Amino acid sequence: MKDTAFFPAKFQPLHLGHIISICRIKEMDYKYIIIGLTHDVPHIRTPEENMEILKRIFNYDYTSKRMSFEIIDKTLLDHECLHDFPGDIDVLSGNPEVLKWAEKYGYNPVFFPRTEGVGFSGTEIRRLYNL
Repeated sequence: MKDTAFFPAKFQPLHLGHIISICRIKEMDYKYIIIGLTHDVPHIRTPEENMEILKRIFNYDYTSKRMSFEIIDKTLLDHECLHDFPGDIDVLSGNPEVLKWAEKYGYNPVFFPRTEGVGFSGTEIRRLYNL
């Protein structure tokens, strides 16, 4: 396990499963956590809007050295690396494509199981609302 966890997601829509996942990551033994908000479709809210919501939920302290929120231009899979992020981070995701991306570009992929069910999965929410 590395010192830094990176949890990327499109947060479209931001849902309880994301909140639970971030809470679980906070309970792990990482010194630093980066939440990556990607530009992806559908655009229910902008990454900037979702970031502000997440900061309120987690009572974000701008002086904190433990957690940061970063907006990733385009989708994560469109990048060969994350220029401002160190290569020695764990990329936590339940998305097999993200884990393949992490391994391909020298990041440490860590399978992080997704939450399932209505209200806990963006895929299920989008399916219900035909988004």
